[in-house]
Amino acid sequence: MSVEEPHWFHRWEGELAPLDHLRIAELLSAAFASTSHHFRDARSWAGARPELRLGARVGEAVVAHAAVLRRFVRVGETDQLVAEVGLVAVHPDAQGNGLGAQLLARVEDRLRLLGVPFGLLNTDRTTATFYARSGWSVLTGVASRWADPDYPWRHADLRDPLLVLPVAAPLTRWPGGDVVDRNGGVL
Repeated sequence: MSVEEPHWFHRWEGELAPLDHLRIAELLSAAFASTSHHFRDARSWAGARPELRLGARVGEAVVAHAAVLRRFVRVGETDQLVAEVGLVAVHPDAQGNGLGAQLLARVEDRLRLLGVPFGLLNTDRTTATFYARSGWSVLTGVASRWADPDYPWRHADLRDPLLVLPVAAPLTRWPGGDVVDRNGGVL
């Protein structure tokens, strides 16, 4: 896939047409091949439905995407408002062109407009440094818990890196605790 100058977009979930979901699902299937079963039949989400989508198109194809969902998570004894960021992807054929960094900058700008204190996301160890270069901080020794989308009657506990982006509050205001409980699904 040749990468022309992308057209950037942000849309509320209710503004997406069926074709938008299909194009996003195609990207997510390509980017997350091991979990592509979540994106069958133009389903453009894996667990919880996001409220906001950001991304880039080249022609008809979506080549970069991130989803945002404002929610409260439980950290220790504190209910903390966050903007959960997930389904962050750049099409494998378009990687290495700076689209990921541009996408994260646009996500941060949008989180600032939403006025949330923190962004929150899970990733794997191979991509944690990519997010750190964009201002996200790894919560060392902190796990996350949520309802497993494949088996919603049980919880999934994840020890992969959990990252926080200070948006309208400094990182020092993040509550202490060794588990972030989403009390529901993840993006």
